[in-house]
Amino acid sequence: MSTSVIVESDLHGLAGTRTTAVKEQDEKGWVARAGVEPFFPSEPFDWTANPYADPNWYAIFHSWRMMDAYIRTYWRTKDSSYLRRIVPWIASWGAYYDSQRDDPSEMQTLGGTSGSRGTRLAIVLDAHLNGDLALSSEERAALFARARADAAWLMTPGNMHTMNHGYYQIMGLEQLCRVLKDEPWAASGRDFAAARIAELVPMQFTAEGVHVENSPCYHDYALRHLERSSLSRIFPPETLTVVQRANAVLPWLVFPDGNYADVGDSAGSGPPLRDVGANVRRFEGVDYAVAPFWRSGYGIVRSLPEVGPDEASMLFVVGTAHAHTHSHADKLSFELYEFGQRLIVDSGKYGYVKPMNDMRRYVESAAAHNTVGLATTEIRRLDIPLGRTFLFEPRVERDGLLLAGETTIRNARYVFKHRRELIYRPRESLRIHDFVSSDRVQAFSSCLHFDRSLEDIEMIGPRLVIALKGGRSMVVTMLERDAELRLHRGGLSPVRGWQSVGYLQMEPTTMVEAICSGRTRTIRWSVSFV
Repeated sequence: MSTSVIVESDLHGLAGTRTTAVKEQDEKGWVARAGVEPFFPSEPFDWTANPYADPNWYAIFHSWRMMDAYIRTYWRTKDSSYLRRIVPWIASWGAYYDSQRDDPSEMQTLGGTSGSRGTRLAIVLDAHLNGDLALSSEERAALFARARADAAWLMTPGNMHTMNHGYYQIMGLEQLCRVLKDEPWAASGRDFAAARIAELVPMQFTAEGVHVENSPCYHDYALRHLERSSLSRIFPPETLTVVQRANAVLPWLVFPDGNYADVGDSAGSGPPLRDVGANVRRFEGVDYAVAPFWRSGYGIVRSLPEVGPDEASMLFVVGTAHAHTHSHADKLSFELYEFGQRLIVDSGKYGYVKPMNDMRRYVESAAAHNTVGLATTEIRRLDIPLGRTFLFEPRVERDGLLLAGETTIRNARYVFKHRRELIYRPRESLRIHDFVSSDRVQAFSSCLHFDRSLEDIEMIGPRLVIALKGGRSMVVTMLERDAELRLHRGGLSPVRGWQSVGYLQMEPTTMVEAICSGRTRTIRWSVSFV
């Protein structure tokens, strides 16, 4: 019998923290995520279940997250009967895994979730080895075999993910090796995990501390796993420096209302910005915070932290191009916050579905963002080459705060270049100047999406007048005389004018599209507040 080596941080990422979690799950079923119907496991456990044909649900299922309530309740009470409930589930999983070995798609999912399973298996095995949990000889053999198999898979070069799922995998491997320290593979496994975390963190964050997966909420996700999990025990010193920089970046990505910018696959809330250091620029007698990490792909101008959310301003420009993971075709798009609310918004995440449906295809496309695309061709996220989008250093100009950038969009049928200048006068106006050129005549499409709360919208010629809170109005004007303006709201053919409000949940919102044709041309919008 050995002493437990599992500590509180090893349970990071496990759900079921409420004291009533087991009772609720037994009575009401297991809920994989918000908005999904509960699932009642069968006895014996059916690992082939996929009742919603939902790839995200399926991955969560094979991460063994339905075990979390029982594991956490055991941890809190030290009553091993809660672990006894899930031992048959774990023991039976290996047979399902073996049945799927010849299916590459299945193995991609099951391999990707190996780290999450490793964490849960390590906790159960620790309870057995310290005398809390009795196992039959058959159960012990099945669980040890599963640990050996998962550790071997994780230590095979090329199997570990290089993006956010890599954290789960490294954590699961390190925990298995720590608990099963007498196994012949344990020492080399811990060395492998330490080497992988030293490689993964610099791959995940730029030198300025910005996460490369194109989504502020995944920046948060990665940091939480690095700081709160057992991974911190194997950090090399240089990893700590990266984590410190990333922590300084995170609050900049949060709007004054407490929510992350909805760019990429983002959703949810984050920490408020409290310290901007020396990153301040003055325009017409007022100081504004300007994010110092524009080289990494986010251009941000915002009110200082002491300005309350009802009075604050913020402009967030997207130019990330380090990886395709969680990216959208949103280069040079932006979100605008004034007078206590987001006014010009990103369409959001929607959710993950396989095969891809029309709504997921839409939110990933250029048409769902405040940028320039093509009216006749859907621009996909992979049409934007990595390393070909750049933001320039924000500047204070006579007419306003200038944020600018350029990108190239290319596929087998066309190529076009796009340069954008945003001239921003907080609480007064925003001018959008786009310069586009292609190898052939194109019908360029410039889109602006308005928050779904903005329903009082009147279109008068080239001008939209949008009623805001407090008696104000936002006036949006297309300055190109030859532009054809189209309004969309909740359209399905084609999909246009939708905003994400929850996982796989969209609501109609208004967007305006300006079609401007040519091979090389300028497209200009004016946004003003009255």
